Amino acid sequence: MNEKQTKYAGRRWLQLRKDLKLKPEYHMYSLRDTGIIQMLRDGISHDEVAKQAGHSSIEITSIYALHAKKTANSQIMRKAGKF
Repeated sequence: MNEKQTKYAGRRWLQLRKDLKLKPEYHMYSLRDTGIIQMLRDGISHDEVAKQAGHSSIEITSIYALHAKKTANSQIMRKAGKF
């Protein structure tokens, strides 16, 4: 993106956040993070997600994978009485 596009995207995001009555803590990058996590949950490979997100290494994508787990591990499930 060039500077003009970046400024437009920023202004557009601020207006959209206001229209949707989202809290100021929500940043445009929050949506990007959510998209990356959802792609991982959908089973898209770490390599493909890294390419799409423009990550410089697979290690960066792996950080998001920690948040992409759909279910708790068995120890947590047993404590919660789910097993």
